[in-house]
Amino acid sequence: MTVTYRKSKLCRLHTTVVPVPCSTNGNFKWTPCVSPEGSLYFREETRNLLTFVDLHKQEYVDGVSQFAQYLLGLKLSQNVPVPDDAEIVIVLHEYNCGEEFWYGYYLASWQKRCVFWLENMDYHLVTEGARVCTTESHIGKYIECLFWMHIEMFPCHRGPPQDVLDDLKEELNFGIYDNISSNESIFPFDKTHAAEMLTCINRIKTSDKNGRSMWIVARCKQTLVEYGFLNFHGERGARISRKDSVHRKSLHSKRSRLFKIVTPLLFFMPSVYMSEIESVWFDQAVDWIAWRAVTAMLLQDWQQSITPATVILSTNVGFLAISSIDTTSPHKSTAQIASYISSVLAFFNIIATQILTHQHSHLFLTSKAGAFFERREHQWLGLELVALTFSLPTALFLWSMLTFLGALMIMFFWHTSVATRVSLGCILGILFFVTTVLLRLGWEARSDS
Repeated sequence: MTVTYRKSKLCRLHTTVVPVPCSTNGNFKWTPCVSPEGSLYFREETRNLLTFVDLHKQEYVDGVSQFAQYLLGLKLSQNVPVPDDAEIVIVLHEYNCGEEFWYGYYLASWQKRCVFWLENMDYHLVTEGARVCTTESHIGKYIECLFWMHIEMFPCHRGPPQDVLDDLKEELNFGIYDNISSNESIFPFDKTHAAEMLTCINRIKTSDKNGRSMWIVARCKQTLVEYGFLNFHGERGARISRKDSVHRKSLHSKRSRLFKIVTPLLFFMPSVYMSEIESVWFDQAVDWIAWRAVTAMLLQDWQQSITPATVILSTNVGFLAISSIDTTSPHKSTAQIASYISSVLAFFNIIATQILTHQHSHLFLTSKAGAFFERREHQWLGLELVALTFSLPTALFLWSMLTFLGALMIMFFWHTSVATRVSLGCILGILFFVTTVLLRLGWEARSDS
């Protein structure tokens, strides 16, 4: 079995919670702790050591203790002073089906509100390329975000101090009013959720050890600090509006030729959905509040097309049941063929709606939506294919209605009297004009917004 030591970024190790007595190895005494989420971790109080490694296995106890001894020696040999309250976190990574594994580490200091390493660390490995960092203060934002992530993972032996609670209350109060006073707020929570979170924070009391309260505070602080980092708060060019970009040029690519050709055939719905997607997938991040509104709109559009499609399908069946229209001849009339096409389109509208609703339900979670958009953006047609797919139910329903209308118009104008043609032609002309005006007004309203 091969063991190597490496620096490690923050990572969450999920373990099975089992009753384990305190493990000792030499001078190390590991005490099991259970986080509010249920994860088991171990703490060595005298030397400020923490780990998610399963220490009920003796080989891990020996390995972690040896690596801890190495890190303590490395810590003492540093030329730069290390904060006295620095916690050392030891992380185990397995590969080759557990035949080989390596240990990693990082340090966290409550006094400095940061995580750090005892060796030089490339900041790109720390930020994972989430943003281009131009100043140390901007990198410090993400370092603080990682610190609060660390506190969330290891909360049980500490409690929230009063100054942190007061600062968090002020941030949430600001977010509530910012959402009330502006439609372009970039605060990560809407006013309803921010108010509910503020209620939870107001119930928290300061104490030396309160893992649950500390976990709540840490998770909230982590989200707020991360959004500050993503939006360049405190830096030149900070993003203060939902419509602003931190880049001089938009990262969204121009529409492809295929997209421009297909869009009119789908009643320009792909352009509508593409604009909505680009409004929520902005600067390589998902706007959670806007994404909730878009997903609600998607579900509403899809679900609202099912009932009318069912009505159109039933109407076509009734239309074809007329003996003078649906004859037994193998040579079907134009009206029959149009009605058949309308029925098939209505049927596939229902199928497409059901498939999209179930297949894309995972996208309604913000974290999964971001990963999906980032992956899809670099594939064929990029996000345009998503917009085209989202447009299918509405487009199929509209084509079903138009083909059924075509079947009716054929019946109206084929072998009918002049009076019938003139009266129905005038009505259809007026309705066509009114529909065109309504579409024009809708597009103007959308372009103004």
